[in-house]
Amino acid sequence: MYCAGSTIGLARKPFMRIDGKRKMLPRPYRACLFGNSGYHFMKRTWVIEFFKCIEAMALHFLTFHYKHCPDNNRILSNILLSKKIVPNELRICDTFFTQLSVVSDMSFLNCSAKINPHVDKDDTFSAIIHFGKIESGGDLLFFKNKDKNIKGNLNHVVKFKHGMVHFGSFHSIYHAVDPWKGRRGSMVLNVKSSMIDHFSKQGNIYYNTYKHCKYPKDDYFIVN
Repeated sequence: MYCAGSTIGLARKPFMRIDGKRKMLPRPYRACLFGNSGYHFMKRTWVIEFFKCIEAMALHFLTFHYKHCPDNNRILSNILLSKKIVPNELRICDTFFTQLSVVSDMSFLNCSAKINPHVDKDDTFSAIIHFGKIESGGDLLFFKNKDKNIKGNLNHVVKFKHGMVHFGSFHSIYHAVDPWKGRRGSMVLNVKSSMIDHFSKQGNIYYNTYKHCKYPKDDYFIVN
């Protein structure tokens, strides 16, 4: 898996201390730091236009097709807040998305693989773009719970189609990909709840200190 954008996930470093408690700092993936491969990739015109198009589609989806969902107002509020409070360099091409993941083999080699049922607990909202040419399988599956072997647990199936885009909040929905043979991959753009929570509560003070030190690789402590 290749990741771009930013994370606040568990790691050895960097972290801050607030009221004596150790907490992770939000940080860009190293590939996306100035001058690195991810940084240059995100500056390409077609990449910027592509991700901004996905952002516009997501807003259209939430505004016109998802408006009756009980979570809709919360999701809309949070993604707009992401664009307001999360620093630009921690977002994908100035969209509200904070992370990009490239999942599975997107080369021209055939493979046989699967993705097991899981939830994305830190997900506020995601856009999943599917690519590839498969011989069999590769469908997106939704389950009532984690055990895919329970009879009747399968809730919904979406057939694989090259270029299809899925929108949703996957923090409590068990989903998986059916085993496939062929070429299949996905780009997953998402907004991390932990990223919004951090900048809502702490502002930029801790992150800016880390940024101004040019994102040191060594262990780094910031004491409140």
